[in-house]
Formats: sequence, C-alpha cells, structure tokens
Amino acid sequence: MGSLVGVGGPLLSIHQCHRKYGGWLAPHTSSIPDPSSSSSSSSSSSFYSPPSSCSSSLFLCFTGSAGKRRRRGFRGVCVAMADANKRAVLVTGAAGRTGQIVYRKLKERWEQFNGRGLVRTPESKQKIGGEEDVFVGDIRDADSIAPAIQGIDALIILTSAVPKMKPDSNPAKERPEFYFEEGAYPEQIWKRKAEEYLADSGIPYTIIRAGGLLDKPGGNRELIVGKDDELLQTEYKSIPRADVAEVCIQALLHEEAKSKAFDLASKPEGVGTPTTDFRALFAQVTARF
Repeated sequence: MGSLVGVGGPLLSIHQCHRKYGGWLAPHTSSIPDPSSSSSSSSSSSFYSPPSSCSSSLFLCFTGSAGKRRRRGFRGVCVAMADANKRAVLVTGAAGRTGQIVYRKLKERWEQFNGRGLVRTPESKQKIGGEEDVFVGDIRDADSIAPAIQGIDALIILTSAVPKMKPDSNPAKERPEFYFEEGAYPEQIWKRKAEEYLADSGIPYTIIRAGGLLDKPGGNRELIVGKDDELLQTEYKSIPRADVAEVCIQALLHEEAKSKAFDLASKPEGVGTPTTDFRALFAQVTARF
C-alpha cells in the first residue's frame, strides 16, 4: 500500500500512491479540487500517468506555512535505478535553502537513495553543482517536469507560494516589504485545501507542519511534535532547516510516519536530548489529521 507524508507550515507532504489510483497528483495547487464541493472531481490535468516501470511513487510536499490559523511558518530522460534496493527520489526546489539540504542528504546516502533535483533555471542548476541528475523545469508546467519525474519512487516537493514584494521596496538597502491584500492570504487557503484533498484521497499520508525555519546546524536539538497549533502556545516555535530536512528523509524510511499530520518544532540547543530515534518521534502522533 502506498502512503503520503506532508510537512506544512512549512507544509511538507510525502505521498506514496499505488498504481491503482491511476496517476500522480500534479504539484499545481490551482488544479486541486475543492474537497468541500461534492461536484469536484480530478481533471486529467491534475494527474500524470505513472511510468510503466514504476508501480508506486512517494510524494513529499514542502511548501510554506499551511496551518489552520497560522499565517506564517515557514515550496525527457528516464533515470533508471542502478540498484533495485535503492529508491529514486526527486527533490523539487532543490536550489532553495531547505531543498539544497535535502538534496545533499539524499546524495550522501547513496546506498539508500538515487537522489535527483528539480530547479527552475539553468543558473539554479549550476548553483547546486550542475549534475546530470538535476533537471530544469516549472512545477506549473506538467510537461516540463515529466522527464524529472519519470521513473522515480519518491517525490519531495520543497516549493512554496511567495508574496509579491512592494514596488518601492529595496532589499539591498533595507528589510524588504511585501504586499498583502487586507484580509487575503489565498496561498494559505490553497495549502489547506491541498492538505485536506490529500488526507481525503484514501492514500496514506503524513503532513508535517514545521515552525519557523532557522539557518542553524541540525542534529543538535530535541524535536517536538504537536497538534492543531498547540506548539504556538509554548516557547518552542522554531526549528533548524537541517532538522526539517532530516525529518523529510526519515519519513521516507518509517511506517510510523504514514497517515499522520503533526506540528514540528525544536527545543533550544542544549535543552533536552537531541532526537535520534525518529521511529519513536513519529509514534508519538496518533491523530489522523
């Protein structure tokens, strides 16, 4: 049986879909039907046909903050697996600050994974080394990313909606300012719809809603899981990107991470015991969504 793990807030979703579902969910939120609508149905543009050589896929989606009440939190060539025991994993947003960490971790664990990346521009490809396993494409264009997806066993999506910068804002001289219409946060609505759609799809999933991302080393902190934004009421509201990246990788390896949704944060370095048992961490979560 396939499964899906997601991290939101950063929204992270890992989704493993069996061939019986007829295709792969396209990472384009505007194609996601409204789960509240009884008339909504999946259009052909929302799904990719899986390669004949691939019986299942794992989809990991990491976008920005996806919380119910949260506005910020923290988005051709068939490469055949050389080793049947390895899993081919694609990381979108591989040139981003979190994406680079996940991509590097996959490459370091070459005995377990055949990692590859997806970036938006040739410049971004060169930024992370320009290897042949890094593809250039746009997640809004299904055809452009088809070569990257072909033959994979897992898809880690680290892309996110980004607000528009104000025209008179100069980030080179001052802290940049962004434009939001009053009371309007449409990207959060669609992220939530994506979570609901995936959770209601019948596909096992995991959604990880991480706190504010820190550019700090990973592996040095005790990680904390919670539900329904309860961690926002505590002093623990952030987590290093490197730790989120590690949770992404670990979610691919443990059944305890499947069919669950949880908030994720960390204690300050030096407080508590650094988390090393991820099976036990995932097992702390028992609620479905």
